[in-house]
Amino acid sequence: MAQAARVRRVRFDRWGYLFVTPFFLVFLFFQFYPILNTFYLGFTDMKGASLEHHMVGFSNYARSTESIKLEGQTADQANALVAALTEAGIESDTDAPQATTGGAFDLGTDPTPSEESGTEPAAGAYSLTDDSAGSGTYFVRVTQMDQATFETVKKVLMTHGVETADIEKSLSTVYAGLVFDQKFWQAFGNTCLIFLMNFVPQLFFALVFAVWFADVSLKIRFGGFFKTILYMPNIITAASVAALFASLFGYPSGPVNQFTVQTFGLHEAVNFFRSEIWTRGIVAFIQFWMWYGTTIIVLSAGILGIPPALFESAVVDGAKPGQMFWRITLPLLRPIMNFTLVTSLIGGLQMYDIPYLLTNRRGDPNGSITTTAIYLYNQAFSSASNYSYAATISVGMFLLILVLAAILFRMMRDPDDVKVKGVHK
Repeated sequence: MAQAARVRRVRFDRWGYLFVTPFFLVFLFFQFYPILNTFYLGFTDMKGASLEHHMVGFSNYARSTESIKLEGQTADQANALVAALTEAGIESDTDAPQATTGGAFDLGTDPTPSEESGTEPAAGAYSLTDDSAGSGTYFVRVTQMDQATFETVKKVLMTHGVETADIEKSLSTVYAGLVFDQKFWQAFGNTCLIFLMNFVPQLFFALVFAVWFADVSLKIRFGGFFKTILYMPNIITAASVAALFASLFGYPSGPVNQFTVQTFGLHEAVNFFRSEIWTRGIVAFIQFWMWYGTTIIVLSAGILGIPPALFESAVVDGAKPGQMFWRITLPLLRPIMNFTLVTSLIGGLQMYDIPYLLTNRRGDPNGSITTTAIYLYNQAFSSASNYSYAATISVGMFLLILVLAAILFRMMRDPDDVKVKGVHK
């Protein structure tokens, strides 16, 4: 009889696995597989509409060589560029045939005087004439391309007649892999700066409101109503919020401009979205406004989870509100604070929708609010369609978030637990 009951119980327990199976299936197909595929693509050269790709190892992360594609260059021009790079101390070669015409380009001083000054150019300047043979598209390969080499190559190419737009197209997006990608680190710095600008005041005000709402002695009426009002910005779509603030701070006739001009007597309206400081401030405020209500609710739940007997004992012992906050509330709120910090960090470093919608994908002005997510999107879904490098950026962001989260976990450890572990050792 006991054996039959045990069998029935085991079979009954298996129903739990059946109920959770849909979750794991959805996770495997829609989350786990894309994650694995992203890691895989980060080691390939997949670009454009073609599905053909090859494994390139770690070159997307830190290239040692890179092909520079210069559209419409003649064979002699490509050879001239290689010679110029060699003279600058940069090892390079080209797939263009060697010059056979003789005198198609001058490896000495350019004999053509400057039109503005009438003086001879400095020695070592190269004349990339258009009368050389072998027109077509050729590759100039530069070896060991790190950040310093990239800047030198850029200067050499500009000095020798290559348009800046061509250089940007051929070099700047994938010149040396993620580790040396200046634009990626600029985007990462923008993301961290905007995150700190909105999260620090967000955490401060959320903690203050959470303590007020949870304090029974204050007897705040309609606490639930105020929490709902504070949370409401979070349920508004990002597109609506971006359109709202773009209209509010519009130039020259937005409501904010009209108010400041009429109230403070300004001579002209302010073009907020042409200023790096104002644009970053607006984006940071929107992020703060949309998310601090959620943080209030999370922290309030954590405070309400603290046993009321602790506060009652503290009151009996004559503790003041400030002492109870620093000695009881804040230490016992550590796990919830850790959760809030890590989840906010993950969400903040994936910031995309508001900066993207406010600046029409460009991150203007001067790329000051180009976040890593926007940079990733432009790599994958712009005209370049550089899926492999977009995957590399995703992996890089994953690793950076992992490192920063580990640092936060270490900083937020309970000192008593650290002491206990030290004693056991």
